Amino acid sequence: MYLKKQWVLLLLSVALFPLPTYAARPAHNQEDYTPASSTVKRQKVNHESSEESESEVGSDVEELARALAGKLHQKKERAIAKHLKSDKIISIHTQSQRRFFKHDAELSPNAKIQQMAFSFRKAYEQWPVNKMFVPIELTGLSSQKRIVLFRTISEIVREKEGDLRYFTPNRWGADSHCDIPYRFGKVNFSVKHNPTEKQPGNIFITGLLTFAQRSSELVKLSSAQQQKMAKQLLTNKKLGKPSQDEPLHDQFDLIFDLEISRRLPNKADLYDLPIASAIAWYLEDVAQGKQELSKFFEITDSEESGGYPYFYGPLNPFQGLPERRKQAIQNILPFRLMEESEILQRYKEVYGCEHDSSDDDQDE
Repeated sequence: MYLKKQWVLLLLSVALFPLPTYAARPAHNQEDYTPASSTVKRQKVNHESSEESESEVGSDVEELARALAGKLHQKKERAIAKHLKSDKIISIHTQSQRRFFKHDAELSPNAKIQQMAFSFRKAYEQWPVNKMFVPIELTGLSSQKRIVLFRTISEIVREKEGDLRYFTPNRWGADSHCDIPYRFGKVNFSVKHNPTEKQPGNIFITGLLTFAQRSSELVKLSSAQQQKMAKQLLTNKKLGKPSQDEPLHDQFDLIFDLEISRRLPNKADLYDLPIASAIAWYLEDVAQGKQELSKFFEITDSEESGGYPYFYGPLNPFQGLPERRKQAIQNILPFRLMEESEILQRYKEVYGCEHDSSDDDQDE
C-alpha cells in the first residue's frame, strides 16, 4: 500500500514538473542550427555583397575615367583647332599686308612717289662722295605711300651694298651707315639702314621717340587723351596730314609707318608678322575706348610677360621674340577668319590708298 502511494506521487510530480529535454548535437552539415555556423553564413553573404559593391565601384571608376579621357581628348582637340585657327588668321593677315604694300615706289602708278624714289636713287648712287641729302618731304603723302616709299628706299640701299652683304662698322670711315633725312610737318628725323640676315629691314631711327620713350610718354596721357590721339591718327594717316598742334601724334604716325615698312623686304624676315593689321585694329579699339594706347608699347616688370631680360605687355607686338610678338597680335585681332577683301578694306580706311585705281588689289 505504501509503495503504491509512492508511485502515485512520483507520477504526479512528473506530470506537474516535466524534466527538461535537450536537442541532439546537429551534424556538421547542419549550419543553420548553431551561432557559429550563422556567423559563417553572414560572413559569406557579406563577402559576396562586398564583391558586388567593389565590382560596381570599379565599373563606376572605369566609366568616370573614360568620361574624363573623353573630355581631355575633346579639350586637346579644341586647343589644337584654336591654335590652327590662330595660325590661319595670322597667315591671312600677313598675306593681306604684303599685298596692300607690295608696290615698288619706282614702279608706282603714283607719279609723286615714283619721282621721289628716282631722286633718292640718283642721290644715293653719288654717296658717300656727296654726303648731303636733301630731306625727303613726306607731308601730304598718305600712310600707304610713305610705307611704300620707305620700303623702296630700303631696297635701294641694300641693292647698292650687294643686297644682303650686311653693313659692317666703319665701312665708310667714321660713318658706318648712311643717314637718310625726312621731314613730316614739324617733325624732322633720319633713318640708318642696318640689314641683318634675319632682319633685312632693320633700321636705326634718330629724331623720333625710342621704345622706352614711347611707353613713358603714353603713360603720361589720360585715357581720354589717348582716345583723342587714336581718332586723330585714324583720320590723318590716310590723308597724309600732320597735326597742327600735337607733334606727339605725328611722331606716332611715323613710328607706325616705319614699323610696318621694316617688315616688308623681299626676303624671309624673322619678324614677318602682320603688324599693319595689329595697328589698324588696335587704333580702332582705342578710338572706341576699348583699349589704351599705352598698352601697345607696354614694358612691364612681370616675368610672365616673357622676353627676359626685358618684359613686355601682352598687347605689345613691337618687342620681344617672334613668338611673343605673334601672341600679342593674336591677342589684338578678332578671333575669326576674314576674307582678304575685308582686311584690305580696313587697310584703305586706315592707311589710305596709293592710287585710285584697283591695281593694288591685283596679284603680282
